[in-house]
Amino acid sequence: MDMKQKAVYQTAKTKIDNALKRRANLLYRLRRHGITANTKERVIFIPYGDNPWRFPQVRRLHQEYYFNIQFIIT
Repeated sequence: MDMKQKAVYQTAKTKIDNALKRRANLLYRLRRHGITANTKERVIFIPYGDNPWRFPQVRRLHQEYYFNIQFIIT
């Protein structure tokens, strides 16, 4: 690899790493509120009757990472 290809590879790797860190941080902050999420199926489980949009993390995960919202009966 020449220097230019290496620089492009490092930039792409950094962007992917930052996106994964951002998603992990959003999930961590959401779980602190007692909300569960299944990352493999990209589903956020919220108790029925709660407004999911009161958590900014839900909106960001839904818009940026295409997570779905599932209401659960508790």
